[in-house]
Amino acid sequence: MAEPLNLSTFLSPQRTTYDEGQLIRHFADAYDVAKAKVDPTVLQVTIQAPDYTQTTYIFGTDAELVKDDVGQYHVDISLNAGGIWIVRWEAGGTHQGISERKITADPSDLA
Repeated sequence: MAEPLNLSTFLSPQRTTYDEGQLIRHFADAYDVAKAKVDPTVLQVTIQAPDYTQTTYIFGTDAELVKDDVGQYHVDISLNAGGIWIVRWEAGGTHQGISERKITADPSDLA
């Protein structure tokens, strides 16, 4: 039977509004119900750009989704368009959880 998983996500640098063209690092930490860091059986992150195109990275398949330590992961995102970006982390298998965050990239004022 699957157990609940808390996926705690955060950004570096930590804020919710960035500049178009900026490269950011989005982190996810996975905790079980006892608040111990654990590795989910399956982990993926889906990034939706402002034009609604989606890119999904799967841990163990895609090099873009990086494991830093037990229960700690990150993905780098190039905010190459202004607007609202959505980042959704999904864990499955033995431990299951979801975390979703909106990120705003301010469009450049340069023509």
